[in-house]
Amino acid sequence: MLLQLAMARRQGHSLRWVARGLFAALALTAMVLLVRRAGAGSFLDAFHAGLPWLPLLLLLEALRIAADLVALWLLCGPDARRLPLAAWIRLHLVTNTALVVMPGGRMISEGMKIARLGPVLGAGRATAVVAVHHALTLVGVALTCAVAGLVAWRVTGASLLTAALAAHAASCLILATTLRITLHRASIPRPFARHSAAAAPLLDDLRAASRVLPLLPPGALAAKLVNRVAQIAQLVVLLHAVGGASGLARAWLAGGVSLLGGAIGEVSIAQLGCTEGAFVLSASALSLGVGGAVAITSLVRAVQLFWSAVGAVASAFEPLDRNPSAR
Repeated sequence: MLLQLAMARRQGHSLRWVARGLFAALALTAMVLLVRRAGAGSFLDAFHAGLPWLPLLLLLEALRIAADLVALWLLCGPDARRLPLAAWIRLHLVTNTALVVMPGGRMISEGMKIARLGPVLGAGRATAVVAVHHALTLVGVALTCAVAGLVAWRVTGASLLTAALAAHAASCLILATTLRITLHRASIPRPFARHSAAAAPLLDDLRAASRVLPLLPPGALAAKLVNRVAQIAQLVVLLHAVGGASGLARAWLAGGVSLLGGAIGEVSIAQLGCTEGAFVLSASALSLGVGGAVAITSLVRAVQLFWSAVGAVASAFEPLDRNPSAR
């Protein structure tokens, strides 16, 4: 019976990866069709116009990764110093690689952070800290999409884009609130309580850590907002480079569009095709042609893949599950 269950789980896991691979293949095909529709010349002209800005885009992406590091560092309090700075940098480079490349990358990267911080903070507290970190990410996304929704309403009126941005902002805010409430009230369902006694101390630590942390920790929230502002700065640069609408408002709208595409792309390998599709559908609101829209997403992807490659190299220098107390 156990063997059959194990085989069923393995088959289910394999089928999920096949489905994700098919989704990525379809998305890649869609990208090729989008470039053909725009004309390869239009796409290449816009892409080449953005290339001189790559060093600045890479620096802004590094700032985003650093802001994420600072947010988690601040949530850990004085115990953050028990992990060397080099280990913190390595952790965020490696988890950023998972975030960008893997399907469901956000959850995978958060799980990697819990595994790394567990020996330092204890499993319960590490889970609470990373969960609050994720809740702050959702708050940052909600604020970005809310502002983008206002810009979309001003530019396109009561359009599908406006509604999608408003819905995404509301859903992220609801998820963040639900996550904080769940952390405060974490418990084992009664039918499983007798068989899960070993988990009780972990849940006690999780609830205690969650209640100590403020609802909106100001330092960590500020760091998360810096992350989003750096993303908007990237889009200001890219819209200027490829000849789209200039100004902060349209860049903020582009940031909301990027977040919508990223949310859909969670099911795809490297989010292929999803962000591209979102930008193409929103091209008129951003005063872009199809070639310019695909060029922006391709340049963003190049920047993200550069730092993903750095993270892949960094992962070779220290296993993430190494116990810092053994140093």
